[in-house]
Amino acid sequence: MSSTLDLYSKLLRSHVFSFYEIEAIIGDKKKANNAIYNLKKKGLIVSAKKNLYSAVSLSDKRPVADKFEIASKITPSSFISHHSAFEFYGIANQVFYEIYVSLNSKFNDFYFESFFFIASV
Repeated sequence: MSSTLDLYSKLLRSHVFSFYEIEAIIGDKKKANNAIYNLKKKGLIVSAKKNLYSAVSLSDKRPVADKFEIASKITPSSFISHHSAFEFYGIANQVFYEIYVSLNSKFNDFYFESFFFIASV
């Protein structure tokens, strides 16, 4: 990768990405770790949870990924469910701060940007 900003522009298009996606772009695990460290240090990405990141908008310094994008990228099999799915499709009018995520495996529930992501296996 030629520069940090080139990598950032690629990641910005994805909104949310895993460590493994960065490693695939760079081609080396150690260089991917260094890139993540540098991007986080410069405020260009934030960590949603271990190995899951969101690019940060340069204009307002907030993550560009929304809660639904984060939820759907926790694992390859994850998808939003329960009332979170109703909210996503516009059927529910209330905004919830708990995001239910269904998937084949388990993850530890976590907070990110005032939202609580809950695993529902």
